[in-house]
Amino acid sequence: MRNSYIVDAPWLAEHLQDPLVVVIDCRFSLMDVTLGHTQYQTSHIAGAYYLDLNLDLSSPVQQHGGRHPLPDIAQLAAKLSQMGITKNTLVVAYDDSRFGFAARLWWLLRYMGHELVAVLDGGFAGWQSLNYPIATELPLSKSSNFVPLLQTEWIVDIETVKARKDLPEVALVDSREGDRYRGEREPIDPIAGHIAGAVNYPWMEVTNAQGLVIENHRDRWQELEKSQEIIVYCGSGVTACVNLLSLNLAGITNAKLYVGGWSDWCSYLNTDANINFRLAQFIDIDPLIELVQEFYKFEQITFDQGVLKAFTALLSDEQFGLIWLICDRDVPIGYVALTFFFSMEYHGRCGLVDELYIQESHRGKGIGKKVFNLIEDYLRSQKMRSLSLVVDHWNDKAEVFYSKLGFHREKRHLMVKHISD
Repeated sequence: MRNSYIVDAPWLAEHLQDPLVVVIDCRFSLMDVTLGHTQYQTSHIAGAYYLDLNLDLSSPVQQHGGRHPLPDIAQLAAKLSQMGITKNTLVVAYDDSRFGFAARLWWLLRYMGHELVAVLDGGFAGWQSLNYPIATELPLSKSSNFVPLLQTEWIVDIETVKARKDLPEVALVDSREGDRYRGEREPIDPIAGHIAGAVNYPWMEVTNAQGLVIENHRDRWQELEKSQEIIVYCGSGVTACVNLLSLNLAGITNAKLYVGGWSDWCSYLNTDANINFRLAQFIDIDPLIELVQEFYKFEQITFDQGVLKAFTALLSDEQFGLIWLICDRDVPIGYVALTFFFSMEYHGRCGLVDELYIQESHRGKGIGKKVFNLIEDYLRSQKMRSLSLVVDHWNDKAEVFYSKLGFHREKRHLMVKHISD
């Protein structure tokens, strides 16, 4: 055992049969939300349970509050009880993402008053490399009574951040990668940039390329160790927990988590914020619901340029180069949403289709080809020069499909197709 919050694979292998040790698999992928559970079912550390970032370690997304709000504590406590976790149980969390998701569980358990929790150094890959036991069998449910004792002072909301971030005794830490902090790239949230006054400590610097924790945590945080209060955030309160782990390893215990993070912060930004595009909010969403419902009945209606023009007319505003149309996933059409970016085609901007969600029942029926052709025709009629597609759930099959439609892959999950004549 390395220390109170880090265990290595040899130590865990020796204690795998210990009834006071419970192992939890936290593997997850933001690009494919089913991947982690699929990996767990295929192989996992023998005896390990599984908790899903979206389903177990977060609650449903709302208009504000970020992409991964804190989970329902009672529901999570019930699941921990079914794993046999008591106040004397050491919980060991692991992933394959350099603590990116395991640290969320590590922080949550401590937030719930359970200090006996650690992350596995090197994650699942490190465990496999040493040929330690893996399994496909799912562990049996147990019975205990996990009683949470919330450390409510460990979290802050947006109003607290606004009120305290510029105080000289307070340090605000952005945990995202440097290019996202600087606003050069934003693959997830609608607006790029960072909270004014924040300093950047990328969460991936807590481990090396093999997912093994670094040694010099105190050196890493020496410029902030005199701060009376440290507020840590990331995109949505997940990978910020890796920095909170690092701070604790450095002996710094006055750090708090802004759970909503940048995804919450930018959801409040408006046209006064000197941004070249805006988040469109619907007061009357009925026309949008009706239109998307029609989309799902594609075979029964005429989905043509007129429909697309009606779509864009809902948000047409010549003051902005980019317009984001978003459909709330909680409305009666179900969890599936259809979102579009259209440009007004000046300043050389492109039309962008963002996250085309297609219902499971429609997949494989050619609906994608029809929709893309119609959108391309519309954009071409507006003299737009290219069409970009942000692919949220990435896999090889998707890349083959988009390549056949004429898109080329420009970034990790950005496909671009030139449509100019």
